[in-house]
Amino acid sequence: MSLFERADRRDVLRVCRGAVEHWARTPAGLAPRGREALARPRDIVALEDAIVRLFADAPPRRVDAVIESAWLPVMLVAPGPERRRLSAIEALLRERLAVVHDTDDEPVAQWRVQVDGLPGDRQLPGYGLPVRVREAIVRGLGACDVAPTSLQPAWAWARGQASLRATRRHTGWWFWQESDRTMLAGLSRGRVVSLHPALAPMDDGFDAHASAACEAARTGAVLGDAILASGWDAPRTPFAAATWACVAVPREVSA
Repeated sequence: MSLFERADRRDVLRVCRGAVEHWARTPAGLAPRGREALARPRDIVALEDAIVRLFADAPPRRVDAVIESAWLPVMLVAPGPERRRLSAIEALLRERLAVVHDTDDEPVAQWRVQVDGLPGDRQLPGYGLPVRVREAIVRGLGACDVAPTSLQPAWAWARGQASLRATRRHTGWWFWQESDRTMLAGLSRGRVVSLHPALAPMDDGFDAHASAACEAARTGAVLGDAILASGWDAPRTPFAAATWACVAVPREVSA
């Protein structure tokens, strides 16, 4: 098993801030099979216990663990010409992650990190997986005889899904809805040039165009006003109905 390995067409364990979910591969796409709430959000012991409960009956043989940014932080790094070696870029990423996330019992120096991007990118998405989060997921799955074939950031995993491949060539703004937040990326021909990792969820009253305008002003990115919005399920707000892409089979919504 490797971190950020390319996913095959396997079932998915979605790791949210306050719950874990089992999504099964079907001919129509990913479909929900189960959900367990954590006794305490963002608690390592509660995470492991919830995974054990989720897969207690008829577990799949293998899953890709898709981890939201509440557990696996995402940020952009701009290495500059003096940091061309991968080791130097990863060291910069650790420095930036440590400013926000370093603690005595979980130092960022021990995290598994990785950067993503294309040759020539001025800014690169970076990811950091805390050791205790990884261990809790692996132990919980192991207790149910489920093999974790990969551990992946949900934000990066989503861009590889068929319904979201437009983000690989899009110029404009991409909103990605997680369970507790919205991530907003500015894209130039698919390259990530800006990233807001934690906007409010796209609930009633969320204004995507205003959020994009604020991000453009903050970063100086000139990307136009084309918007893609996506998430696991159907959109929560009417603004995105024309541009929304789901990574899973849409659930039936009661009137």
